[in-house]
Amino acid sequence: MRESAGTEEKELLEKEVKHRLKDREEVTRVRSRLKSMCGPAAEKAFEENTWYESGTPGGARRVRLRRGSVNTLTYKEAVETQDRTKTRIEHSVEVDDLEQARDILLKLGFDESFHYERVRETFQRSGAAVCMDRMPFGDFVEIEGGPEEIARMEKELGLDPEERILESYMELGSHAAAARGLDPHLITFSLWARTTATD
Repeated sequence: MRESAGTEEKELLEKEVKHRLKDREEVTRVRSRLKSMCGPAAEKAFEENTWYESGTPGGARRVRLRRGSVNTLTYKEAVETQDRTKTRIEHSVEVDDLEQARDILLKLGFDESFHYERVRETFQRSGAAVCMDRMPFGDFVEIEGGPEEIARMEKELGLDPEERILESYMELGSHAAAARGLDPHLITFSLWARTTATD
């Protein structure tokens, strides 16, 4: 961890998996189990996440601006592993002014490529962070930690390791939106609700 000009910047190796929660009953079951193991959520926040991209699709560089309880600028780089986790090197820094950060990215040649909203509840337990994520297109639980911690949390929460999801929310959201005939680059609760109401 480094500090620069009074702003905290950090780099870490991130390992995570996702599981889709099939219905409200499963959401309630997993949340109740998390509360019994971890106590109340350490944090619950509404987030707006915007990805910016520069370069060709095959060699694109991507960064994310997040508006939430803490505003951050993040760069992630994929790492190949054999442990059936989504593994990335992550560089993240807090930002005070998201509009200024956005303007800098645009002047550097980045273009806005994807925007999504979510509500995230974060629980902490024994070296693992577990997030209950309500997305416009469904409910998910995301487990971040080492391979052993992830496997232990899956067992404790009654989640099948064979049903791990390694795609990003960008990938999942784009596919879900395209299937509904929506803009695959813009995933918001209001747009999704209007579409659901006309189904």
